[in-house]
This record gives sequence, C-alpha cells and structure tokens, in this order.
Amino acid sequence: MKKQKLVYIGHEYHNKTQSTQFLIEIFKTKFDVDVFTYDMEQQKFNGDKDTYTEEYDALILFQMPISIKLLKEKFKFEIGSYFPMYDGTGEAPEEFWIQYKEFNIINFSYTLHKKLLRLGFSTYYIQYFPKPIEINDYGKRDSIFFWNRRNLINVNYLEDIIEALNTKKIHLHMAMDPNEKKVEINKSIQERFSLTYSTWFDTRKEMQKIIESSSIYIAPRFAEGIGMSFLEAMAMGRCVVAVNNPTMNEYIINGVTGFLYEYENPKIFIDTDILEIQKNTYNYIKEGYENWEKDKFQILDWVLKKNEIILTLFEEPINIYILFFVFFYKFIYKIWNIISITKRMNGSFYLYNKIKLSPKMIIFLKKVYKKIKRKSE
Repeated sequence: MKKQKLVYIGHEYHNKTQSTQFLIEIFKTKFDVDVFTYDMEQQKFNGDKDTYTEEYDALILFQMPISIKLLKEKFKFEIGSYFPMYDGTGEAPEEFWIQYKEFNIINFSYTLHKKLLRLGFSTYYIQYFPKPIEINDYGKRDSIFFWNRRNLINVNYLEDIIEALNTKKIHLHMAMDPNEKKVEINKSIQERFSLTYSTWFDTRKEMQKIIESSSIYIAPRFAEGIGMSFLEAMAMGRCVVAVNNPTMNEYIINGVTGFLYEYENPKIFIDTDILEIQKNTYNYIKEGYENWEKDKFQILDWVLKKNEIILTLFEEPINIYILFFVFFYKFIYKIWNIISITKRMNGSFYLYNKIKLSPKMIIFLKKVYKKIKRKSE
C-alpha cells in the first residue's frame, strides 16, 4: 500500500542537536516524509527537494512561527498541524494564534495546551519521555554538570544554588545557543570550585559519559519547548535542578524528582537525600517512557484530522445552527445564556467568573445571540 505524503518543516538548529528526530521517525512509520528547515535570516526553505511541486496529505510545522500565507505559497497540502514550543510562543498574545486557526495544534506542554483550549483551538496534548539509559552508577555526590546555553542562566547567577548543593566540582558545558555569548566566570567560583570544561561533543555518548560522572544536573534554560537536555539527564537518573517554569515543572516534582527554584530568587532548600531523588527520577522516567511508547502513535491520527471547530470560532459561519452546537459542546453552556451570566470584573469579561473573554469575543457572542434569537422568532 502506497504511503501518504507528509512535509515536515523544522528549526535549522535541530539538524545539529537532532533533538526532534524522534518525531520525524514516528511520521516515517506512516508517511513518505520530506524534511525542510527554514532559515529566518535568509527567509528561505532548505530541504530534501529544490522544488515545491509535490502535493502533500499533511504539513507539519515544528516550532517555527512561519506565516500560513507563506506556507500556502510554497507547499500544497491538505491538512496542517503546528507543534508550538512553550519557550517560543507560551506568552504569545491571542492575536498571534489566530493565523493558525485552520491548523491542528499538538502540544508537548500541558500549560500551553490548556491556554489554547481556553482560546477555543483544536489542540491535542501528549507528554514526551525519553528512553531510560542504563545506569552504571549515580555519579559523584559533590559534582555538578551544567550546560551554559544561555546568558540568562549562567554559572555566576547560579552561585547560591551551587553553594546549597554542597558541591566541589562543576563541569561547564560551554556550547552556547545561537546569538548567545559566553560570560566571564566570577573569581569566587573559580577559586572555590574545581572547574572542567567542554564544548560540542562528537557523539551523544561522549556527553552522556561526562553527565554520568555527576549526580546533579542543572537545567540550562528559563523555559523549554520539550526539554530534551534535562529529560535525558533525568533518563540517566540525575537529580535535575531547574527554574519553576514549563516544561521543567511539568516533569519535576520539587524535592521528589528534582528541585525547582524561582528565577527571581535562585535558591533551593535541600531536605531530601540526593540519591533518593535520583532513584525516584529514574523510576519516574521508566514509567513515563512506557506510557509514551503506548500513546505516541496517536500523533499520526491527529495530524490527519480535519479541523472544523476553529473555523467556527474565528469566521462567520454559513449555518448559524452549526455554530450554536459548536459553542454548546465547546463551552458546555447554552449559547443564549452566555451573555447573561457573563460578569464584568476589573475591566474584563468573565464567563462564570472563571473564563476570561476578550472584548472581541463578547462582541462576537452578542452578534451570534441576536442571530439565533431572530431565527427562533
């Protein structure tokens, strides 16, 4: 049986990290896959083919906030799906999402999934787990591995946390993200701790070997889309210390499977044995990976689903009764009660005092209400 065709458009940086290869491999089980990346600076697509004459059953946009207009100019496709990353679009305004109204949204962040549900999008959620890595030992208790990827979280900023961890050795992996520059390390850190360094490794196993020598791994970023770096450390049974933001706080239970801290106040309180946390973490990843292996192929069904709900939320519908039932099932309320039970608080409208509605939505709902009322008279 001939496979359906899928075009995958991802981030050029992932060619180097290979952090999204797992997803491409899932798609290859059902589709003939063409892979493209988008160069933001040169504003061009690079990929498996030089021309864009293929007709695809599905288009996958991973992370890159490319306009739908541009995608439709370059690619012919039936159904589109967008995999947004929390670290890139988690705080994006409502107006940003409207351009993806015809797309299925597939989230690896539960926080972002909930936000898009509130906005009325066709959104699906699945939590990724890496395969547990066989543990030879749990590493040295007084040793830390820290990947200094961003200036926002650097070794100087982490000094109080490092102090609380009662460590003697820090391995600094100085492979910076694009457009990030290395910071000069404070003399106090250089004098008090034994420092070792690395940049890019030739293989993933080389990096894992260095991580394995430490019991503690400090997550490198303020927020994540999936969080491959800290998840792979958890899969090795390392105790991960991270900012209390998605997706780190969607995996780490403070004091149980790692430690979380507030970015504005980088401090942690250790009242649990580190080795116990490492064992908890490894078992948690093992269980999560089993669930991921069972559930991951749902993605193949999601990317072929026709998105009908979003069209009714943002466009004027042809059939007003279809719109009525969409809102009925979406909000689980009768449409003619929505306006009457909406309460104004602090300059904003709230449905049942809980669901915040934008002014545009209020105007839209009032129009719908009037149309339904006229139809029923």
